[in-house]
Amino acid sequence: MSGRMGEVELVEQAGDAPAGAQDDGLAARRSRALRLVRRWWPVPVLVLAGVVAWQLVSDAREQERLERLRATPGVLDETVTEPLEAREWGTPDTVDVLFGGVGTVHGDVVGVVYPTTRRADVVGLDPTTGEEAWRIPIADRSDEPWAPSVDCGDPVGTTLWCTVDEVVPGDGDAAVRTRLVEVDLAAQSVVGGRDLPDGATVAVVGDLLAVATASPEGAAVEASDVASGSRRWRTVLDDTDSAPWLGEEEGRLLVWGGSGAWLLDPVDGRVQAEGDGLTVVDGQVLDWQGSGVRLLGPDGRGTAWADGTPVGVWPDDGSAHGLLVLRRDDGTPQGRMRAVDPGTGEVAWERTLPQDGTSSLVLLDGVLYGAGGTTVWAVDAATGAEVWTAEGERSDASGTGLLTDGVALLRAERAPGDGDRLLAAYRLTDGRRLWATPLPGDVVTLWAQQGRLFGQGSSTVYAVG
Repeated sequence: MSGRMGEVELVEQAGDAPAGAQDDGLAARRSRALRLVRRWWPVPVLVLAGVVAWQLVSDAREQERLERLRATPGVLDETVTEPLEAREWGTPDTVDVLFGGVGTVHGDVVGVVYPTTRRADVVGLDPTTGEEAWRIPIADRSDEPWAPSVDCGDPVGTTLWCTVDEVVPGDGDAAVRTRLVEVDLAAQSVVGGRDLPDGATVAVVGDLLAVATASPEGAAVEASDVASGSRRWRTVLDDTDSAPWLGEEEGRLLVWGGSGAWLLDPVDGRVQAEGDGLTVVDGQVLDWQGSGVRLLGPDGRGTAWADGTPVGVWPDDGSAHGLLVLRRDDGTPQGRMRAVDPGTGEVAWERTLPQDGTSSLVLLDGVLYGAGGTTVWAVDAATGAEVWTAEGERSDASGTGLLTDGVALLRAERAPGDGDRLLAAYRLTDGRRLWATPLPGDVVTLWAQQGRLFGQGSSTVYAVG
């Protein structure tokens, strides 16, 4: 016969062969097995190497994802694990800085404290411990019966601008004197300041100083360069004879007066929008009107309308595909959640909320997370399709909103039976309840600030972790 013949293996039953033949057969099988191992040994090694490489890539991608999410304001900087510990933060003199303070480029938390009823200081605190790093006296009225009032905006680089209101005695009624004070955070000292019109309200937006006063014409808002004082523009609003309140909404100047609200362009003072309940969400100007909202668009000139009221979304990484999330009352206890185009009011999707008492929402990576009653849920922000729904214990109504560390959704709950306060973690990807642990000490409320988890006790603020 011609051609190659295939290798044939004859297998004999060990019980039917003589003892010597059994030994020879065993040796032959071992030899063939060794040849196979020698021929194919790289395969499992390569497979193992591939698994290791895949795991390294997967870990790197997960770390990159976490870093991206944790750059979102409101997301905790570190993964929260059980059990929780509480460490007292700050002192009774400085703890208010945590609530009203701002972060700096140096990592400090900066705010105003009142060591006496007649004195105000600006302090810098360690954000982890609340320990005081530095202190700058900014107002002292020890010789007067009235206390100063100090308000500081967000730092511009290493400069902090603060307004100081001081009551000064006069021949008749006492008057309020307002000063603008420039604080150099790097030098940790007051480096300048100037007087402002008495009774004015003030806001600093970037490098712009806006000052609102009552005038015979109406509410006058005048803007100048905050550093040099050079005038930029002046706008008069048809309002009552009292100075309005000023604030910032996503880089625009918001003016609240006795007869309404205005949104001004900080570049030239032009009125961009007027309404009753103006706000700016993701660059879109909205005007709340009872059970609905006027959609004024990015320039304040839109005319669309949508039924429902905006739902608070925090943290929000901006991945809602340009949709505005509203809650619409449909006569049921829970109502309905809908997403609309903020330019046209067209409804992209609408769905019934799982349970009554739905909290504020969290938006990360195109997924909306919420909770109510005993239910925790996630839906696709673009389509409203359910991603997952999980059951836990009943929610705790102490004021703790939904929190996240980029790995899990964190929610305050009540333990069955004794009703003790818990913090429960639900995995973001599938809603699996990872753990639930009692809140430490006398902590009753938790919140995230500057990437850290804090808790409020009966009389003490804690860093929790």
